Amino acid sequence: MKVTLVSLRPTLAAEEAGRPALTPELLAATGARYSRNNEGLESILARIDPSQPDKSVDSIFKMVDYGHASIADMAPVAMFLDGISMWLAYLVWAQVPTAGGQESSTRYLRLTSEDLLSADELGIPSGLRGVWRRQMEMALDAYDEALEWWQEVGDEEPERTRIPAVLLEDESDKATKQVARMKRNYAFDRARYFLPAALRTNMMLMMSARSWVQLCQWLLSHPMPEAQRLGAAVVAELGLSAPRLLRHATERPAWSAALHEELRAASEDQRAHFTDKAYLEFM
Repeated sequence: MKVTLVSLRPTLAAEEAGRPALTPELLAATGARYSRNNEGLESILARIDPSQPDKSVDSIFKMVDYGHASIADMAPVAMFLDGISMWLAYLVWAQVPTAGGQESSTRYLRLTSEDLLSADELGIPSGLRGVWRRQMEMALDAYDEALEWWQEVGDEEPERTRIPAVLLEDESDKATKQVARMKRNYAFDRARYFLPAALRTNMMLMMSARSWVQLCQWLLSHPMPEAQRLGAAVVAELGLSAPRLLRHATERPAWSAALHEELRAASEDQRAHFTDKAYLEFM
């Protein structure tokens, strides 16, 4: 797992036009200053010391603690989250449904057992690791079988792929490669539903510093170790962009209690359906 902050920089055209470029916190503080006076942008920017942009934040507006936490909504932050499980990506997307971003798509990628996180990384109980491993292998075998089947469908009945006839009839090297790629993606798109959520994926998120803090609070409160590791990694990177918000990016006891109860209830529900012996016999 690796989390990387990616900062924005002004375009060449913006620099040539003499437009200002601000750090995320400076941008938020400058915008927040608008709510207290009508002095205009140039007057606010005059308070900035170019050699100390971070120190200049508080000379413009006291971040967050001055009043509204919504000030942090004006501090944009982009991060790339490499090597997290598809399961954790699902949970993160559920927490930040309005964030901008992308995820490595199983519609275009072939995944194998090498992309599987370890049982230790996911926090699988030691007594269930053998069963868990067999489940993962079964799912990946089903994926491989489905992928092979859909590839045969694409080759034998290319009209099902909806690839334009003009491409199928084109014998040029470029068209041949394009058709092969489209057939491959056609198979990936239909076989991917067998992929286990314990496989690695990468995701990029672009959202406000306030949203990142709220996500960190949720991750650090979660009972699953992978979520906690991601929360800690995000906090470290957020400190490079919005350090004044870090003291808010901590575990929330009430959230932690609720999430632990949710996990406990889900575990009991599973035990009601499968005893350990019956489950092992099923496997």
